[in-house]
Amino acid sequence: ECTLATHDVVVPGLYVLPDFISEQEEAELLSIIDYRDNNLSDTTTYPQARPWLNTLSRRVQHYGYEFLYDTRTIDRTRQQEMQLPTFVLFALQRLAQHLRLTDAPFQRDPQHWDQLTINEYFPGQGISSHVDTHSA
Repeated sequence: ECTLATHDVVVPGLYVLPDFISEQEEAELLSIIDYRDNNLSDTTTYPQARPWLNTLSRRVQHYGYEFLYDTRTIDRTRQQEMQLPTFVLFALQRLAQHLRLTDAPFQRDPQHWDQLTINEYFPGQGISSHVDTHSA
């Protein structure tokens, strides 16, 4: 069944935060996220930006621990960087504040978060049925 609006989605533990970032913040994030693919030799403008990986049916970027899709886990010996990139800190801090305000079960400080995966999905592409791996 196709769900056209997020208000129709009922998944225990799923939070949908409409307008969580502004249009300007979205444009800035997308510019940084896409930067390395458009400027492969420039590693100084946004040193934490990574190129897209094209090994799946979508483009993916990993920050912190990389999720290994073949084993559905992470390799703790292959952590890319201890901290997540500074260009997402404003969103992580905003998320942490929301989680504290809503009394959500996960309330750790963003400085302790160690994994961020960015996926690019095109309209109509959808997300395959799956269960997230809690150990990762």
